Amino acid sequence: MWGFCLLTRSDLRMRTAIVVLCFAVLLPNGVLCDFEAKKLKRHLLSDYEKGLRPVRDVTTQTTVQIGIDFRQIIDIDEKNQVMSSAVWLRQYWTDEDLQWNATDFWNISNINIPSKEVWLPDTVLYNS
Repeated sequence: MWGFCLLTRSDLRMRTAIVVLCFAVLLPNGVLCDFEAKKLKRHLLSDYEKGLRPVRDVTTQTTVQIGIDFRQIIDIDEKNQVMSSAVWLRQYWTDEDLQWNATDFWNISNINIPSKEVWLPDTVLYNS
């Protein structure tokens, strides 16, 4: 059995207005923001060298703050006093080569860049 849906002209106009509103207001903001984020990423990484420490003056030291986020206890060996756990090691530093003026890029104040594309500090966790 087939069903039919009859719409009045006012219902049809209202649904059309909603669709047009979604395309006119919501879609361009997402598209423009995505376009600007890609443009910003290209700008930041155009001359970026991930093998070099990201400072303008080579005599400047780079301070790396390290934090551990405890996630899970995996095993506890009471006899040998050993605990196995899962942790996330978080490192924070300022990358002078990844700074920009937000007003030049649609007021984007932060961006996610994969870690394989940027400089990473050489840190080793002892007694792990």
